[in-house]
Amino acid sequence: MKIHYKKLLFKTLRITGITLGSILLLMFLLPVLFPKTITQKIKQVMNQKIDGKVNFSGTSLSFFKRFPELTLTLEDFSLKGSEPFTEDTLVSAKDISFAIDLTSLLGSKIQISKIYLSKAFINIEVDSTGHANYNVYKSQAKKQQANTDTAGASLGIEQILIEKSHLVYDDLSIPMHIDARNFNYRGSGDFSKNIFDLLSHTEIGAADFSYDNQPYVVNKHINADLVTRINTKSLAFVFQKNNLMINSLPVQFKGRFGFLSDGYDMDFRFTSNQQHLSDIFTALPPDYTKWVEHMQVDGNGSIQVALTGKYIASKNIHPDFAFSMKARNGSISSNNTPSPVRDLYLDMSAKIPHLNPDSLSLKVDSVHFCIDNDYFNGKFSVDG
Repeated sequence: MKIHYKKLLFKTLRITGITLGSILLLMFLLPVLFPKTITQKIKQVMNQKIDGKVNFSGTSLSFFKRFPELTLTLEDFSLKGSEPFTEDTLVSAKDISFAIDLTSLLGSKIQISKIYLSKAFINIEVDSTGHANYNVYKSQAKKQQANTDTAGASLGIEQILIEKSHLVYDDLSIPMHIDARNFNYRGSGDFSKNIFDLLSHTEIGAADFSYDNQPYVVNKHINADLVTRINTKSLAFVFQKNNLMINSLPVQFKGRFGFLSDGYDMDFRFTSNQQHLSDIFTALPPDYTKWVEHMQVDGNGSIQVALTGKYIASKNIHPDFAFSMKARNGSISSNNTPSPVRDLYLDMSAKIPHLNPDSLSLKVDSVHFCIDNDYFNGKFSVDG
C-alpha cells in the first residue's frame, strides 16, 4: 500500500513538474516566436485608429514585466496632437505597455486588454477658438474602411494604468489651466461598449488650478475614487459616485459633462459637510488661506460649490458659479491678537451668473462672534 502511494505521489509530482516546466518554457518561447508578428499588428491598429504622428525607439515582449500578463512595450513613446497642434506633443512616456490576451494569439486579431503608461507627460491643449489637440482618432468613415482589414489588433480595453506621470490641461478658450504632478491613475471598465461605467482611482501629489490667470488651487494633494458613466457616442459623462480628498478635506462630487458641437454642457457639484474648519481652509484658494496661515482655527463647517450651464466661447455663453459656506462653534486665535474670536456662527452664499463678476450676488444671512465680553451680530448682502 505504501509503495502504491509513493508511485501515485511521484506520478503527481512528475506531471506537475512537466506542466510547470511547459508553462515556463512557453513564457520564454512566446516572446521569441511572436515578437515581429505582434509588433506589426500593434502598429497596424495604431495606424487604423490614430491620426497622429507616433514614434518609439524600440519594442520588447515579455511575461515578466507585468507578470503574468504578456506585455508588448514601446520604449520612448511619443504621440503628436491633431490640427493645429501637429508639432506639439500630446503624450510622451518612458514606455507604454499593452497587455495581450493569450487566446487571441491563435486568431487573426490580437486582443489588447490593458494599457500601462509609466513616467508619462500628458499635454492636453485647446486654443482660443476651441480646437483641441486630443482629436487623434480617425473619422468614422476611415475606421469602417480600416475594419475591413481582418488583420491587425483590436482594442477590448479593460483597464488603463498611469504611473508617476505629469498631466497638463491648458484650455485658452475658457481660459483654464490644470497642472497635475506625480499623477497616478487606475481606471477599469468595458471600453468596448457604447455606454459603460468607468471605475477609477486617482492620486495627485501636487495639483494647480487657475481660471483666467487667477490661481484657485495651488500645490494641493488630491486623492479621488470615481464612478463615471460614459456614453462614447454622445461623448457624455455622468459622475455618479465620487469621493475626493483635497489635502485634508473630504469632498463628495456629482455631476455631468457633455461635449457640444461648439462647446461644453456641464453640471458640477461639490459638497463637504460637517468638517473641521481648519480642513476647509486648507482646500481654499491661496488668496484666502493666507488669512489663516498663522492662526489657530477650530470649529465645524460645510461648503458647497457648483458650476452649472453651457460654455460656448463663440457665443460668449458661460456657466453659473455658486458657493456657500456654514460655520458653527468656530474660534480663531493668533499670537498677534490679545483675544480670540469665539462662538463664530456664519451662513453665507455667493453666486456669479455666467461667470460675470459684475453680476456677483453675495449674501451673509447671519454672522455672529464674540471677543472678550463684546459680541457682533449681523447680516448683509452685496449685489454687483
